[in-house]
Amino acid sequence: MFFKQGLEEMQEYRTKAQVYAFERGIAACREGKSLEDNPYPPQADYFDFWKRGYFQQLEERTDCGRA
Repeated sequence: MFFKQGLEEMQEYRTKAQVYAFERGIAACREGKSLEDNPYPPQADYFDFWKRGYFQQLEERTDCGRA
């Protein structure tokens, strides 16, 4: 699953792991999970990528989980 628009907004080269974290955030929102379900600790590099994906999906859909 590849979300071109969201990745273009990042406007920088990203590793596969960063893209994966971003996509996991999108999937979590679609599954109705909350921000507290972020599997990455706040100090991890991928924490913000997961959040970006979550918030992008949240903006696109109104039926996501709790924010």
